[in-house]
Amino acid sequence: QTSTATATLPKGGISLNGSYGPTVTGNRLMNIAADGITLVEPAATTDLEAVIASNSINAALSGVRLVNSTSLGQKISVVGNAIVGPNNNGVLVYIFPGGSDSGLVIDGNNISGGNYGIRFVPDSGTLTISNLSVSRNMVSALGLYGIDISQITSGGPVVLDGNIVVGAPSAASFNITNTVNGVFQN
Repeated sequence: QTSTATATLPKGGISLNGSYGPTVTGNRLMNIAADGITLVEPAATTDLEAVIASNSINAALSGVRLVNSTSLGQKISVVGNAIVGPNNNGVLVYIFPGGSDSGLVIDGNNISGGNYGIRFVPDSGTLTISNLSVSRNMVSALGLYGIDISQITSGGPVVLDGNIVVGAPSAASFNITNTVNGVFQN
């Protein structure tokens, strides 16, 4: 099953459920039927300090999926990953009501394929993210948007800097009026 709304882990290459301080680095995940790496953030409010870095991922759904259902997830880094061929998202940040993220860094990833390179989605309601940095990512050959922050409605600052998007629009998905203290320099 591939639902992260239930208590069971989704099928995928690496699935982490509610653990603090996980480090997932240097893995090669090929031809994964669902998500390459899934991190379901723990329920308590705390510094998660998760690192997902330098992985090579070929996955059917999302390369990296971050799921937050009830907490203030803090200090998560998705850095330097090569993500190829996801049908949906290179990096997906999916937040349920009651959850929010702070100190999220998505930096230096090389993403190709799929409908979205980097996407932020609320399950319902508003999407709160504070201290977000999406920088120096290379996103190419996507169906819909390279980087989609249009559903972030509160938080700040949101920094997008030095990203290169080829083959899909990004500016069309940016809704600066919905973000607080937005800095956009792509």
